[in-house]
Amino acid sequence: ALCMVAQALSSVNMINSGFLAVHFTGRNISGAVYGLVGSGVGLGYMVSPFLNIFGRLHFDRNIPVHLILQGLMLIYVIKCAAYAFSDHIVHGAVFSGISIAVRIFTGLLSYLWAMSLVEGIRCWLPDHFQLVTSLVLGTGGYIGYAIGSFVGTLSYEEMGFHGPYLIIGLYVLLVLLFVSMILPRDTNPISSFERLYEPVLDKHSLAYPEPVVQHAPEQGLSPLVLIPLLGQMMVNMAGGYLVMVTVPFLVECCSVSATRGSSMITAYSLILAVGFFLAGVVSQRQILSPTTQAMFGAVLVALGLFFMFPSPTFSLLYSNSHYTGYLAIVLFGLGDPLVVSVTVCSMETIQTEVCGRSLSPKQSSRIASFWLTGWLFGYYSGMFIAGLLLESVSFEVGGWIMAAFSLLSVLISATLKFAVWWSKRKRAEKVTPVV
Repeated sequence: ALCMVAQALSSVNMINSGFLAVHFTGRNISGAVYGLVGSGVGLGYMVSPFLNIFGRLHFDRNIPVHLILQGLMLIYVIKCAAYAFSDHIVHGAVFSGISIAVRIFTGLLSYLWAMSLVEGIRCWLPDHFQLVTSLVLGTGGYIGYAIGSFVGTLSYEEMGFHGPYLIIGLYVLLVLLFVSMILPRDTNPISSFERLYEPVLDKHSLAYPEPVVQHAPEQGLSPLVLIPLLGQMMVNMAGGYLVMVTVPFLVECCSVSATRGSSMITAYSLILAVGFFLAGVVSQRQILSPTTQAMFGAVLVALGLFFMFPSPTFSLLYSNSHYTGYLAIVLFGLGDPLVVSVTVCSMETIQTEVCGRSLSPKQSSRIASFWLTGWLFGYYSGMFIAGLLLESVSFEVGGWIMAAFSLLSVLISATLKFAVWWSKRKRAEKVTPVV
């Protein structure tokens, strides 16, 4: 049910990605306005944690998470119904202004439902937080992106502007009716949940709401918790660069059609959906430590950049980029989720293991807020940087710059790994009796 919530609401966010440029053609709408409409969700998402309404949001056992999710889905249904007929009522600059406002408002709502999903998972399925978070926000979210883009474009061609919003709005309404019968009415852990794996409760456990450090005084978040997030954002920037540059690079380098280049981006979204499932399994089973997993994921992303944007010196790779690109998106689709899925765990480990501070439910919510915002901010920053680099350097040079950021993320994870090891050693020395 949680996966369906993320999938349905994500599909609304991507509903007009395939036909927006076509719809604005011939309406005397500037490229700047089109860019604001296209990036409005990201803009609203990134500024929402800094608003008092959302920035102070945290959940406890008295918050009806299921009602918040159902209310947000109902708002999305109303939005789709209203937006479907707005094009017949207002036109020109007024329509553009409404579009920008609606997209920014959608970004604010997107942050709220993402936070609600994270806190719902932490309450209802605490023993499987990492696995279910990857499944819901990663796999469910990216499947929703693919559905929204595909269904939106197809229904626009057959039914016009109102078609995509009516179809997706009806889909969200059906999901709302379904999840209203499934989601628990309280925030107690689900004792009857049939575990996919035996729970692993150690220092990396994110069990809610017990603090990880039981006897530490109540303290605020350490600024050092942002270091793992910085490493994740560097990897997310590479993903934004990939989406922005792949199509023009293949058109220029390999003389392929824009349609074929776009199909590679669609395949990338589907591979990410699979990658988040695999990353969630790896994280939940603790096959690798969080820092080692993040290092491995960042290396895969750097390798993906090499195969996607090879230097002309490697003539064989360069001339066959439209084939090696599929290997690149597989490496990307596996590497990026490996980093994203353990960042929350790494941030909480820094708070407790390295800084020796307590971790209350409110602080966990703040960490999740930073994580969600940094995830999207890194992605859109990569798109922005891609636009700047295209005017000054070649595609492959830009790819190498993004690869350097990914390798810097590896260095950050290695440093954190050493810091955690050093903190454990110091703590062991304090408790070891001297004979």
